[in-house]
Amino acid sequence: ILYVVLIPLLVLGCCVLPTLRTTLRLYGQVHGRQAAHHDRSNNENAAALASTHDGGANFSDEDEDGIVFQSWESQRATEPTPLFYWTAMGISFVVFFLSPVLDFFIRKNYRVGIVFLVMGLFSWPRLYLNPLPFLKRYGSIGDCEFMGMKKQEEEEEADDAEGNNNTTTSQTRLKRAVAYGASAVSQTLYNNADESEHDDYLLRQRARLSALVAKVNDKERMSCWMWFFAILIVLLAMGVLAAASQLNTGFDYKVKVPMGETFLGEGFYYSPKNYLPYPTCRVSKNFDLYEPQSTTEDSAIADIGTPLMDVAWLAAISFAAPNESVPLINQWFRTQNDTDGDNPWNVTNLNTTIVDEYEYVERWKTENNISIPASFKFFTFPKNPGAGLVSIRGSESLLDWLVDTQLWMGAALAQMVRALIPVGWIFNPLLDNLVTLVNLVENENLKRVSYYQVTSQFVNDMQNGWGGRDPYPRMRVTGASLGGGLAIITGAQTNATTVSISGLNAMLSRNTFLPPLTKEALNTHIMNVVPDRDLIARIDDAAGLTIHTQCRAPKNSLMGCHSMWRSVCETSYQCGSMGRPIPCWCTKKYGYPDPIPYANTTVTWNE
Repeated sequence: ILYVVLIPLLVLGCCVLPTLRTTLRLYGQVHGRQAAHHDRSNNENAAALASTHDGGANFSDEDEDGIVFQSWESQRATEPTPLFYWTAMGISFVVFFLSPVLDFFIRKNYRVGIVFLVMGLFSWPRLYLNPLPFLKRYGSIGDCEFMGMKKQEEEEEADDAEGNNNTTTSQTRLKRAVAYGASAVSQTLYNNADESEHDDYLLRQRARLSALVAKVNDKERMSCWMWFFAILIVLLAMGVLAAASQLNTGFDYKVKVPMGETFLGEGFYYSPKNYLPYPTCRVSKNFDLYEPQSTTEDSAIADIGTPLMDVAWLAAISFAAPNESVPLINQWFRTQNDTDGDNPWNVTNLNTTIVDEYEYVERWKTENNISIPASFKFFTFPKNPGAGLVSIRGSESLLDWLVDTQLWMGAALAQMVRALIPVGWIFNPLLDNLVTLVNLVENENLKRVSYYQVTSQFVNDMQNGWGGRDPYPRMRVTGASLGGGLAIITGAQTNATTVSISGLNAMLSRNTFLPPLTKEALNTHIMNVVPDRDLIARIDDAAGLTIHTQCRAPKNSLMGCHSMWRSVCETSYQCGSMGRPIPCWCTKKYGYPDPIPYANTTVTWNE
């Protein structure tokens, strides 16, 4: 209520009233002078006509020096009446200002309503108190007063015409100028100058006013901006309609492997590189997914942990339909046997069983009346009871990209401002507050329908036990692209260990989510894998734990490095395949070298 009262009063006092006063004063000056000039011109023309050719009665074509025609008054045949002006202004006020404001407040969207109200109050004087129309109709810049000097000069001329030129003193002129709005100091300088300097000063002031009016009322520039916003609104409307159509018809999420094409090549491997490309190739602390097959292998599995490429693979599988994910998971996690023993990893204890709990997730959505189109998978590990992994699908449809924009637009704009300002890093401690301020206009109802609300609720339910199952105390979260950003938010809100692949970060925008994230949660529960030249994964500031990987995409490929499958290939190539099959896309689409065949492999990689 305080904002609703104070902000309009501030706008009224600082914008509307000064603009109204200046416009009415300018209108009075110009319109009054133009009317007087019009009457004076008519009188002169009438006198001239009366003194020539007997008032025009005996005028003939033989009188070469006579006037051809006389225009007493000029009017536009299409000039609207005042009633039309007031009606048009009233309709535009109701349709474009009053109705939206009332709609925002009736729907209790107070933040957006206040912003719209303030912007409308600032725009109203510009639209309806614009001095340019009556300057064009009634006069020119030359008819305007500057510091009261024009009116003062006219009064002095009148005094001179009456023979009172000796009665106007400098002090009298100064009083007149101050009465007309000029400062005493400026008018004193004006009085002390000679006539040529007076004219020069008036010319400069008129030129300055003309330049200001031209800049404020630049029709060409205004037209360009109007076209820009019109096209932007049309594109936004088309995007919303397209997203709504996808929401109604559903989306067919698949890995998109062409029919008949081999996706995983078995019988080949990548050996680990003999240098240290990344800080870690395995996630062994608080991200345990596999259980050793026998107690004698406890020490081995503790050293091996969960390979980073397995996490990237599970993040990518979130795009697969249930009929695709099961065979792909079984093929990937079935460790290849090397009878001749030249598998450099020889990690048979990574052979595990993973279950895609698709029906369980669908039942949870149905019983909780989930209507938000958030897509994710829940994997369980029968050999490791109590461990579960939520894999959140990334951007696939236009609706997903709109979600990206809604959640991270403020952080992206703050990063752009920081990049454009010299030594912008100085403002790092303030940027999160700036992002929070930008997102204040967002309605909390809009936040409640965000994708992360669904995933965080699901993880909390799994940790507490749901649907007759025992709790899953070791919940893990992963995802790629938008799914990685949602995984970061979900992990920070539920304190579940999270490994994100090319995910959007959340350090700057942490206070814009519902509930807000903490720095401690982001720095202790989140790890983000960021490929080189991945623009999407650099939106927002990263938390404390980030792994930067290499990217083999061409330099001119803007989005080539933002690929979850490329991340699978990169970690498999640099860290070694660890007995996992090699995706054929690694060599066919992403340019990695052919893998090494096992000794018992009877076909070539191309075959």
